[in-house]
Amino acid sequence: MSKAPNSPFKLDNFIITESQISRKPIGKKMKFDMQFDPSEIIHEKTKIFELILKVSVSEKSDRFKAKVEAHGFFSFKDVPGELKITDLFYLNAPAIIYPYIRAYISSLTALSGMEAITIPVLTMGGLKKELEANTITESDEVIE
Repeated sequence: MSKAPNSPFKLDNFIITESQISRKPIGKKMKFDMQFDPSEIIHEKTKIFELILKVSVSEKSDRFKAKVEAHGFFSFKDVPGELKITDLFYLNAPAIIYPYIRAYISSLTALSGMEAITIPVLTMGGLKKELEANTITESDEVIE
């Protein structure tokens, strides 16, 4: 049996910084509109990558709406060779964080006294270009 390679980054912390949900009883058939607003901050000195993922979900008949902002904090190490750590961030970080947001919405709606709402499983590869465009790199240097 071969040993799995260690990943050059790992999720250290995940927090929901903002959430808003409004709902009415929905029924069985639900169709969701979903919008994503991803951004990230790369802290070079401390080697922390912060993904900010804002998710807006609405049910087609406006019987359910949710807005959630989550921050995922990843630590990373240098990657040897031609592969860039940012390539891994852009593809994998949203895919790691999205299931937490999904579970949060499902748990919160289950506690509302009505049926739990489970938003769809999605691939997050489509966020890569938007995430690349919304990246800030900070050197974490103190300016006196």
